[in-house]
Amino acid sequence: HAGHVRLMEALAADSLHRHHTAALGGIRIEGDDIALNVERFVLRDSLRRELRRLDALIDSSLAQGAAAEMRALRLMPTHEDARHDLALARHLIGLRPGAGTGQDGDRDGEDQEKELGVRAMRIIQQADSLVDAYRFKEALGVLEQGLREDPTLEQRKGYMDKLDLVTKAAEAE
Repeated sequence: HAGHVRLMEALAADSLHRHHTAALGGIRIEGDDIALNVERFVLRDSLRRELRRLDALIDSSLAQGAAAEMRALRLMPTHEDARHDLALARHLIGLRPGAGTGQDGDRDGEDQEKELGVRAMRIIQQADSLVDAYRFKEALGVLEQGLREDPTLEQRKGYMDKLDLVTKAAEAE
């Protein structure tokens, strides 16, 4: 039934999340090969976006699964599969980062959003999409303009590394 399907969806997304987290941990941006470093930046940022999407999917699927199991138990209080799936959903919800605290946990992307704010995030996302399209000079312009508009971006080492890499790539074009 629907609750069980949502729980299986959450478990599959959680498995994919662990796989992506391991892959993200293995990405090293080093050396002098500009094209390879750009590729690694793009991959790293893409994995981070995918991890945020998977987190939302897991949370949503668990909540929907638990609600569906509760509805099933209201209709048929002796349904043991629904009782088991509801207990599993509640257990998994309790294991999620930030469960019971009213906060979203210590996820890198969320910390980044709190630190930078909406405007700075938009600047970085715009530059990221230009880098994804290998439009380095335009990305450099966006990053430089962003730095002038929001000097707090300079405090972010990752942002400055990306600015440096895009600058080198733009000069190599």
